[in-house]
Amino acid sequence: YGTSERADSSSSGVRVLRMGNLTEEGLDASQLKRVQLPADEVAKYRLEKNDVLVNRTNSKDLVGKCAVFELEGTWVFASYLIRLRTDPERVLPHYVSRFLMSAAGRAQIDQLSRQAIGMANINLQELRGLLMPLPPLEVQQRLSVAVEKAWAKRRSSFVEVDQLNHSRKRAVTGALQLELKSKQPRGTFAI
Repeated sequence: YGTSERADSSSSGVRVLRMGNLTEEGLDASQLKRVQLPADEVAKYRLEKNDVLVNRTNSKDLVGKCAVFELEGTWVFASYLIRLRTDPERVLPHYVSRFLMSAAGRAQIDQLSRQAIGMANINLQELRGLLMPLPPLEVQQRLSVAVEKAWAKRRSSFVEVDQLNHSRKRAVTGALQLELKSKQPRGTFAI
């Protein structure tokens, strides 16, 4: 488990990955937070390339969400995450990550996770007990590449749909000779 020190948006300290940084696309470091830690704790929680991060607590849908760490520099991870290090001679980290997020992995995580006050939890011991097929490394590599190609196609399709929707809106407003004003940001005010 990672550090439980409070993170903030300051420009000092070590970068920390939190559960919100894990997406189905991988890691999203755009919402960067930092944490002040002594050197021995940085060493303890420091992430290495190919570490698999797993969300251990959240809503039932988000427990088990995971990603492979591949960022440059010094990073640590928050206490809501579990760090897994794989044996590179037996299993590839991307294979583990994608398996855990597959229907077979999700079914096991859903079955094992405990509910308490609207939150679900899974621990390291339970993760270790998951059943996962372990084909040869070459097969794991081929499967990982195939899955990443499918995800790339999915991302491309979403971009294409967004572009088609934008074109459709422009065509309709043009045909009706309407001028759409740019959206004004919403704000909350109190008096």
